[in-house]
Amino acid sequence: YVLLAEDDGDDRELLKMAFEKMAPALDARFVENGEEVLCYLHRHGRFKDEEKYPYPSLVILDLNMPKKDGKEVLREIKTDKIHKSLPVVILSTCEDPQEITKCYKLGANSYVAKPFRLKDMLRSVELLNDYWFKIVQLPS
Repeated sequence: YVLLAEDDGDDRELLKMAFEKMAPALDARFVENGEEVLCYLHRHGRFKDEEKYPYPSLVILDLNMPKKDGKEVLREIKTDKIHKSLPVVILSTCEDPQEITKCYKLGANSYVAKPFRLKDMLRSVELLNDYWFKIVQLPS
């Protein structure tokens, strides 16, 4: 399972379409802000049902989200004893080298520039799927 945090409705739909086309066997779950990511991981609110909301193998975070931004969420995940080994990929339009460095210092496992064209988004999702679910071994 992949948990994707994306607040922009258009980007969320583009990502859903890309995952359905390029990684159809991968179950991608979507949330709309940083607080929902943490509620999902901690089984709070509507995310209490573990069968309906299984623990993800990977989290993909947008940086600029309402309520809690991606860096805040990343910091909380990577300082939590239970969740710190959970791989987190930042997917953002921000290409500022200082922001990228901050994300890696906070524990990001990868930082990917969010593609603007559909063709590029499809390719990025295909590569993410191949790398994270076919090449590397993830913690259980």
